[in-house]
Amino acid sequence: MLLVIFIITAIALTGGLLWGNFIFTRNNPVDKSFFIPWLAARTFLEYGDSPYSEQATQRAQILYYGQLAGENEDPLYLWVSMPGELFYIPLALVKDYDFARAIWMTLLELALIFTGILFTRLGFKKITRLVLVFSVVFTGTWIFNLKDIVSGSPIPFGVLALVCSFLLMQNHEDEIAGILLIIPFLMQGIFIFFFVFLFWWILYHRRWRILTGFGMVLGFLLLLSFLLLPDWIIPSLRGIYWQIKFIPSLSTYTALGSLWPVVGPRLGWFISFVLGFLLFLEWRASRGRTFDHFLWTACLSISITPLLGIPLSVDAYSALSLPALLLASILHNRWMGDKALNPAMAGLIVTWVAGWILLLFADPKTTLIIPVLLGTGLLWMKWWMIKTELPVIET
Repeated sequence: MLLVIFIITAIALTGGLLWGNFIFTRNNPVDKSFFIPWLAARTFLEYGDSPYSEQATQRAQILYYGQLAGENEDPLYLWVSMPGELFYIPLALVKDYDFARAIWMTLLELALIFTGILFTRLGFKKITRLVLVFSVVFTGTWIFNLKDIVSGSPIPFGVLALVCSFLLMQNHEDEIAGILLIIPFLMQGIFIFFFVFLFWWILYHRRWRILTGFGMVLGFLLLLSFLLLPDWIIPSLRGIYWQIKFIPSLSTYTALGSLWPVVGPRLGWFISFVLGFLLFLEWRASRGRTFDHFLWTACLSISITPLLGIPLSVDAYSALSLPALLLASILHNRWMGDKALNPAMAGLIVTWVAGWILLLFADPKTTLIIPVLLGTGLLWMKWWMIKTELPVIET
């Protein structure tokens, strides 16, 4: 009976989210992150034109701008690789853009909710209702996550896939873990250094089944992509170039260069080198260690990536939910008494408030403070997580 009530409630809530999102999309302008891949997939299905063709691009320009793009406007070239574009085809079957976008937004919201729920199983050693509530509220209302919902960025799907993969790897269900890793892998960006670490870690620990699951799915997607569109690689690289040029992005070079035009970029290079070397040392230190050490290093890699000089849009910052939740879990596991949630709650609240203030009321470049805080926090609390011989403090 309880299961039936739960299913009915879940369906009702999902339907409510879908309806609310549909009303939102009807009253808000088109956003590029979902519109361009969706329209490119529809063009491919309807007319057989390549999603990267001039016909598809001009169609996007006319629908987005009302005319062909001007000289100083984003030409709206598709930047998604063909394997990634395959994931948009099911929604391209929906002819109404507003409804398709509402479905996409609902799926993003559900992905964030499940990320908060599943991470409690991954990081928290004592799960309570209060822990679940704060985790879900944080992932569902942090400003970077909400921005991804509105913009249609697929990053939350990659974050959820990572959490599921970590849980499976923890239980040595490596093939399925490798299959799910394909989702964040196709997004690159903020996950790029994590995957460098992950593949090195897999090779060192000989977890070949992860590579087996990953390789099978990647091979299938590449084969299908080349069968459908043999010449997709170069056009997708062109799209990435134009996306970097026209979509606002952040990096240590641009942030410091805006403050000190001459010294700033050089200081950015120096910071990137120091942090990169530090990250390499932490990768080496994770060899032969426990899964908790791997999880900590993975989250550190994600949190430091925005500081390594790679230009990233603010949409990518939703991936920082993982190191934020890990920090909360470390605090929670360290103090496991009646007031166990207080330190974790404080950490999540500070991160939540900082994100909102920096993105809404400060210079956009100051959002780099978020990865600085998360990276510093993880380094500060490292031994609390990976040194199991430390006693747990009861309160």
